[in-house]
Amino acid sequence: MQRLFASVFWRTQQQRGITTAFKICTRTYKNDSLLKGTPRFTKVKPKHQKKDRFDKYLEANEAEAPKPNPLKFSSRSMRTIVKQAALYAVYLGAVGVAVYYGNTYFFVVQKYWPVPDDVKGIVTRNMVYMATYFDLITQSPEPAVGFYKAALRRIEGQSDTSKDSLAVLQIKVRMADCLYRTGKIDEAEVLLNETVPSLQRLSSESLGNNHTVRPVSESKDKEENMWDKMYSTVDDCIYQASYVLAQIYKGKGNVEEGKRVFKDGIQALKQMKKDISEKFDGSNLVSYSVYEDVRVKEALISTVFAETLYMAKNTEAAKVFFQSILASVKQHKAQVQLTPRVIMVKRTYVNEWECLDTYVLIYLARMYIDDGELVAAAALLDYARDTVEYELTAEPIRCINCEAGILSQRGRIAEASGDNKTALRRYREAYEYARINFSDYQHELVKDFKRLQNTLSAS
Repeated sequence: MQRLFASVFWRTQQQRGITTAFKICTRTYKNDSLLKGTPRFTKVKPKHQKKDRFDKYLEANEAEAPKPNPLKFSSRSMRTIVKQAALYAVYLGAVGVAVYYGNTYFFVVQKYWPVPDDVKGIVTRNMVYMATYFDLITQSPEPAVGFYKAALRRIEGQSDTSKDSLAVLQIKVRMADCLYRTGKIDEAEVLLNETVPSLQRLSSESLGNNHTVRPVSESKDKEENMWDKMYSTVDDCIYQASYVLAQIYKGKGNVEEGKRVFKDGIQALKQMKKDISEKFDGSNLVSYSVYEDVRVKEALISTVFAETLYMAKNTEAAKVFFQSILASVKQHKAQVQLTPRVIMVKRTYVNEWECLDTYVLIYLARMYIDDGELVAAAALLDYARDTVEYELTAEPIRCINCEAGILSQRGRIAEASGDNKTALRRYREAYEYARINFSDYQHELVKDFKRLQNTLSAS
């Protein structure tokens, strides 16, 4: 009985509490707000209740706060936005151009390729600077030739500058290199043949002066200063002129003249090695870098002369040169393991050693194919393919040429074996690979494909 009474009493009190709570909610909350989607328990103060200080403070701040203006996309506002964007773009572009040319000026003039002190006059010096910029930085030989010629004309009109000074001879060698790259081969040949005797005479005169002729300004950078002082600039100019002449005579197939300029270049490199050995500092890595720079120059001019011998059908002598180049590359890789910094020349950030062994291996395979030794040629191409995969991340442009060359020589092996279908496919792959990657040799590679295609069509 007591339990029943307790349960009835509890339920009665519970119903009374719910009724009281509902009356309070309907009295202190707006009923219509519940129908408009506002939160159910959002408190709304009754109208008769006075506002406290906090409520008055909030109302004052809301009244004083400015209302945000909506963004109106009118023609006038759009013109304003476009004008401001254009001004910012012009400003940022001007800053970028100023920073670029300022760094370039410091890079060319003050650090790596300073204008010779023998060049007088601010206009003439600026012309040499611009020619160096187009020649060595942007790799644009045509405008460089124009600036070099203008600088030489102004130098010839100056009485305080000798026409046989090293500064003038340097400019002529650089201009001849640009002429060769623009296709003006005969003009470059004449200019270099006129310049090399003066350089050789200047080199023989400097031997009695401890070989310290340097027509460039002293660099503030100790390492770059050391780089320039380790060998004579005269011998370096002789090598550059000999290398360009060697390429010219290779294209003409003139073995005798190629042999002559090859000897001149090797003689200059030997003198450079001698100068380096006298000033070599084993505790400074720059010494190793300079020595490796001279060694790669020797390998490059030897490669050009070996190609000249191959074109003259002197394959045995060409094989000897190519084998010596491979030995030099192997020695360089061993040196890199000891001193990793000698990988590239700091001035150009180009590693001339990369893909040199692959290039030589392709030429050796080509000679073995001509001799009918197809198995040996295939083995050389397999080895060359491994070197391409190893060096692809370092020199992608050169490795594109090497990859196309390997495919082309595989086509020659298939053609020599009598498998014309495979040979035609290899020739097509070589051409397409070179064409897609914008290789310089795509026009040469397409010749084998068209030749074999025409032969098969005729038969």
